[in-house]
Amino acid sequence: MGHRQARNHYYKKNPQPRSTKWVRYGAFGIKAAAGIGMLLLISYTFILAHDVITQSDFFRAKNISVQGNYRLSDSEILRQAQVNTESNILSVNLQVTRKRLLAHPWIAEAEIRRELPDAMAIKITEHKSLAIVDLGRKFIVSTRGEIFKTWSPMDDDTLPVINGLEFFDFDEPGKPRSLPFGAVMEVFQLGSKLNSILPTRFINRVFVDREIGITICAFEKNQTIKLGFHDYPEKYERLEEILIQMKNLKDIKDFDSIDLNSLERIVVSPIRIKSSAKDNKEV
Repeated sequence: MGHRQARNHYYKKNPQPRSTKWVRYGAFGIKAAAGIGMLLLISYTFILAHDVITQSDFFRAKNISVQGNYRLSDSEILRQAQVNTESNILSVNLQVTRKRLLAHPWIAEAEIRRELPDAMAIKITEHKSLAIVDLGRKFIVSTRGEIFKTWSPMDDDTLPVINGLEFFDFDEPGKPRSLPFGAVMEVFQLGSKLNSILPTRFINRVFVDREIGITICAFEKNQTIKLGFHDYPEKYERLEEILIQMKNLKDIKDFDSIDLNSLERIVVSPIRIKSSAKDNKEV
């Protein structure tokens, strides 16, 4: 007797009515639209509040203080920063304003801050000019050893002039100073000291020879002082001794040149009172 094959019984779920699906989709759409509307409303509120605050007279810069300027006037700095007493302090972009200030050739550092509710403070550090360097074109070098602007006839023409350097001699981040430029800066540093025998203000020209070293033309008569490289503090001491000795010599009026390249063999070319002849003497 044969066996009957068991029948598999499948039960189908009752499909949801289409109307129920559309209700759910509609509810989701309404919620999404409400959320988007709320975001737009909040955004609009923030924009409106921002416009009200940044245009309010309550935050107008009634007082703008400027510190650290000696060469530049307050009005020049405010003009460079593009702020004035009509500016709303909350509408001023501090980072952009600082970049504007640093774009001025005479400004080395700049800070700007708000002082709520109606003031701003600007503090700058100006470059201090040290010398003019002739690189085919003339530039001004700061006391930090940086070229910060092209020299123009409107600038100070009494600064010492440096000849013999190249662009690659000047300071670069992470790069040590070249020997010639380091020698020039050391001479100026010694000249800036109190009671220096060779003050920077008396230096007219500095000539750089990469083989021989530094030669200075100084004082009213452009007298020559050859310093070579290295041992500048000791050479300045010897120079002071020589000048003191010359003052005690009745027949010596002044000197034409002093060669201090070697401390073991110093050569002085004096100018005598009775004769215009110049003698070379070793000291």
